[in-house]
Amino acid sequence: MGTVNQETGLASEFYVLSALLRNSVNANITLGNQKKVDIIVNNKGVAMTIDVKGLKSSGDFIIGNYFESKDDKNHFYIFVYYSNFENVKENPELFVVPATEISAIVKERESVNNVSIVSLREKYSRDFSDAVKIFK
Repeated sequence: MGTVNQETGLASEFYVLSALLRNSVNANITLGNQKKVDIIVNNKGVAMTIDVKGLKSSGDFIIGNYFESKDDKNHFYIFVYYSNFENVKENPELFVVPATEISAIVKERESVNNVSIVSLREKYSRDFSDAVKIFK
């Protein structure tokens, strides 16, 4: 098995892909270790890209080089928060954030840029089935 972070990341990517497919979104996962796009959506001939970030403990999501895509209106971040990763009966919280809005919630640090679960809940907490309509 991979590291804990790799397991959380993969589980998050496949969870989001599953949720999109279950909502009739034409989505495909990209494979690789260090990639900027995790899922590609074909929305009526328009390519939309998704960067999935997973977190299974308290703390912040690591966002990395968000500034590379912050002006892309067809790029989105989906944050997946597991309060109890091992309990497969419990669904994680999902937050869909357009890349054009990401700068407002990123905490810039010297070593790494972060997004807090608190800031996501304050501004983006919503039903994923409603948020998924962005990709249809």
